[in-house]
Amino acid sequence: QRRVHGDHTSPRMALAVTPRALRSILFVPSLRNMLEKVVARPSAADVWMPDLEDSVPVEGKPGARTVLHELLPTLLAPTQQARAPVVIPRVNSLDTEFVRDDIAMVLAHSAVPALSIGKIGSVEDVQRLERLLCELETQCRRRQPIQIVPWLETAAGIVNATAICASSRRILAVAFGADDLTADMGMPRLSDDSNLVAPRALVALAARAASVQAWDTPYVNIRDEEGLVRDSKAVRALGFTGKCAIHPNQVDAINATFSPSPDEIAHARRVVAAFEDAVAAGRASANLDGKMVDTPVYKRAAKLLSSI
Repeated sequence: QRRVHGDHTSPRMALAVTPRALRSILFVPSLRNMLEKVVARPSAADVWMPDLEDSVPVEGKPGARTVLHELLPTLLAPTQQARAPVVIPRVNSLDTEFVRDDIAMVLAHSAVPALSIGKIGSVEDVQRLERLLCELETQCRRRQPIQIVPWLETAAGIVNATAICASSRRILAVAFGADDLTADMGMPRLSDDSNLVAPRALVALAARAASVQAWDTPYVNIRDEEGLVRDSKAVRALGFTGKCAIHPNQVDAINATFSPSPDEIAHARRVVAAFEDAVAAGRASANLDGKMVDTPVYKRAAKLLSSI
């Protein structure tokens, strides 16, 4: 059974698992002007991630926490959008003096379904986080356990990705962080990210094995849409289900890339029809455009159609 390592979540409490794949995760620094801007000009992002970690200087973190506490009800308010964004704040990492107060603030807002936390490197880190969450949830009498999105962005986090992803029923998704990983490894961040294929693949595989979503690191050149699309297609091909954005202008391209295209949908329908016709005729596979369609190909097409 998945998530058996040190799971401190009460089995009597159902987790608010998001039923849809979350394609675009928009970072918003927890600064008043930035939070007010995202509310005033809502994008098509599936997730708003108000950030208390890297986008806030150390001396400004207590003030940013206060601002986010004040504005979270506005961020959580119903919108007229067809797909209202899920609000998932990112708190400071476990080894900081800010994490306890950050989490307590987030838990005070019962409508927040999940929080994100950086630099998770081991199952023990997840267990430590769960103990803190259980303690603070009890103090604030939160009825539903909050979900978590750990960032895997150190060598330890990548090596332990499979165990981490399977370690808690709270995990909604895991996120891959390229800049922290390259810093930890002492290696450059290449323009084409060719030296990140292996760690990205490990994260995507671990997430899929644990049935959680996998979100890729942001593409940092906000003026290069062609590069963003190329990067998004590459990580989707590895098995990632979504990608983080650092600017609203990146959201539409990410959503489009992580959604089936009309051509993909049309082809999947032809695959399903060809295979089902073959099965009805007593065959185990079909020939479509000169290519074999067997059970794995059929399942892949049916899965794509089920996502639309």
